[in-house]
Amino acid sequence: MKAKIIQLATNLAQKYGINAFSYSDLAKEIGIAKASIHHYFPAKDDLAQEILAQYSANFMAQLSPPEQSSETRLKAYIELFNQVTQTQDKICLCMMYASDFMTISSSAQQQVQDFYHKNEAWLTQLFIANNDSEEHAQAKSQLLFSQLQGLLVRSRLMHDTTQFNNLELQIIKLYL
Repeated sequence: MKAKIIQLATNLAQKYGINAFSYSDLAKEIGIAKASIHHYFPAKDDLAQEILAQYSANFMAQLSPPEQSSETRLKAYIELFNQVTQTQDKICLCMMYASDFMTISSSAQQQVQDFYHKNEAWLTQLFIANNDSEEHAQAKSQLLFSQLQGLLVRSRLMHDTTQFNNLELQIIKLYL
């Protein structure tokens, strides 16, 4: 039951934002009593932090190992974002939380910031491995991560799931 709650909450948060649904909505959709959700997650912030932790861990676990070429790793990284665009008008969970940043707990805020920092650190190491200076690699990682997040919004806004496929080659040429 806990897994169902987490899955549904993740889907709703990616599509509408963490503040756009209630335990009543979850209970009705799953077909359980609200008290069942409170059993696993006494407060909505507990649920919010759990889905953030799982999303972040799953995302980071999918990153390519450093033994692969920079181009292969960057393509795989871009593909992670592309996969999000293929899933019913969703965008990156942490990006949705970032848009709700002022209304989530400080613990959840820290988790979102950690997700951004981990992504930028991973990209920085990729660029350093491709002979960029650390300073240049950090700047490129922040820029690329921001661009990919922006592409997610644009893909959703325009109902265009081809954004990442169309721009992948240009991104790789620009950054490597």
